[in-house]
Amino acid sequence: MHRGAVGQTREQRVSQVRDGTDETVREFANYVPVEKAVEKLRRWQEQGAELIYLSSHRNRDDVAKDEAVLARHGFPHGPVVARAAGETYGEMIARERPDILIEDDCESIGADEIAYSQIRSDRRDAIKSIIVPEFGGIDHLPDSLDTLMPFEPNHCSSASAGPDLPWYEACGPEGADAIVLLHAGIADSRMWANQVAAFSDKFRVVNVDLRGFGRSTLLSGAVNREGDVEATLDTEAIDRAWLVGSSLGGQVALEFALMKPGRASGLVLVAPGVRDWRWSQELVEHAARCEAAEEAGDVRGAAELQARFWLQADGPGRQIEPHLVELLVDAQLDAYALPEPDPRPEGSVPLDPPVGDRLPTLTVPTLIILGTLDHPDMLEIGSMLVRELPNADLHMMSDVAHLPPLERPDEFNAVVLTFIEARSA
Repeated sequence: MHRGAVGQTREQRVSQVRDGTDETVREFANYVPVEKAVEKLRRWQEQGAELIYLSSHRNRDDVAKDEAVLARHGFPHGPVVARAAGETYGEMIARERPDILIEDDCESIGADEIAYSQIRSDRRDAIKSIIVPEFGGIDHLPDSLDTLMPFEPNHCSSASAGPDLPWYEACGPEGADAIVLLHAGIADSRMWANQVAAFSDKFRVVNVDLRGFGRSTLLSGAVNREGDVEATLDTEAIDRAWLVGSSLGGQVALEFALMKPGRASGLVLVAPGVRDWRWSQELVEHAARCEAAEEAGDVRGAAELQARFWLQADGPGRQIEPHLVELLVDAQLDAYALPEPDPRPEGSVPLDPPVGDRLPTLTVPTLIILGTLDHPDMLEIGSMLVRELPNADLHMMSDVAHLPPLERPDEFNAVVLTFIEARSA
């Protein structure tokens, strides 16, 4: 995208192009990636995808600028192809014959410019078309190529973070039963890409960057992530939703349901944290090692420590895909890079009475999902919640550590959908 789009909302970016209000739109040599496109393309390439970049230019000098931009920003290697003299986009694509064509919806210049619509009808069936919102990026698309091929994207909308609202995207049919996804504290909303793809066929899926993560900066004063969830539901005009939370996100989901029981249809808590838990010495020492690395200036080292620890990446017989480690590292580095508010946050909004005293009052259907290889503290928390919550079930996923949605997304998705659909009828 053009350099002047940085820091703007998607809608503002579209207006800059449509209205011609930003001179950088024509500065092709200074274009920058949209969100985390580079990382997403790398993950697909690591799984064997061959990438082809389609240029909108015909002039060789402008195509060379496209090539230079891709190289400068570290895009994975792949040829940049352009239309020959007199050739349409459809003819160019038919010539290249990709399995999947990903393009934006051309909101700023008109939908008649969508390339897929220009392909001859007898050749379209051989090409999978995925159309994303212009300047919306591809972060919401599945990481797995096996999931990407059958993926049928529902149009996603997003809201930029502000004083009253965190960043979120909403996908799937409006008016359908809603699922809110709340990520782990060593990740951000990108961890749910496979779930957005799987759940948004039938459900309205709201994928949130919690405060202090992804695209949601922290604010001064007490951190009120539960209030952010409520503000997101209000903005989307959603009365009740299923809350699916992982680790920190599970803690937020649980506390939101305790504070606003009328707005939670039910909970899926994936190795959730619990406020004021007395952590084991091993976890205390792990946190101290990460903090020491940060203080020594080795932020990436601290992020890698966190990722490998919670994925149990170095455990006996474990074979973790490298892109999962890198996804978590990237998310933590992005969180470290967010600007600190002045004054600094004052901690979380206090709960009175505390969580432990409220658990027996929460009657919504709840599913606790744990990986058998997760840390004993997390297994103990999960077992405690199953005992204390009056309407809770437990599902154990074998040979999985702290993040089942990332390690085995297909199995996780099937378990969650079966649970929710059986209780939504």
